[in-house]
Amino acid sequence: DPVSKGCKPVVTIKRQGTWTLSDSGSVTFMPERDWSGTSNIVLHAWDLDGLTDDEQLSVTIGAGSGNARPPVSITISGFAPGSPALTSSIRSAIQAFLNKYSDYKKLQCTGVTMGPTVLKVDYALSMNRASNACGYAISYMRKLLLLPKANLQETFVGANIRRVILTLSDN
Repeated sequence: DPVSKGCKPVVTIKRQGTWTLSDSGSVTFMPERDWSGTSNIVLHAWDLDGLTDDEQLSVTIGAGSGNARPPVSITISGFAPGSPALTSSIRSAIQAFLNKYSDYKKLQCTGVTMGPTVLKVDYALSMNRASNACGYAISYMRKLLLLPKANLQETFVGANIRRVILTLSDN
């Protein structure tokens, strides 16, 4: 809520779905049944000094066929600069996400790089983070089929530059 301070960890957009901010800072979107389209939200954050930052989040859900469920994703952040290592909070966030959606069948991990140009070392680091996150997720929930890793390059450099997106799907 950009008008008043305080955490609003769950925001429901009527006839679209629910955005949830976890204690670890991960954001998920759960669409309403049979909804497809693009949902947008602005994450507005304050620090203890009263400084603010906005991050626009967007998710697009394609129309499913029959009873197909839409994929679900979580953004995992908290990687140390220059490191692909998973912290205990990252592992906990992955576990909570997998437990919540334990009946999905496939997993894809996307490493995120930011900026108008990306160095080879930054690309490699983002892919190593994605590999580590997927490797941990598969070791935690062995029934998942691992899809090829992907990379997403964003030109807007926000506060959350070191992250991986985990996506669960049925097909």
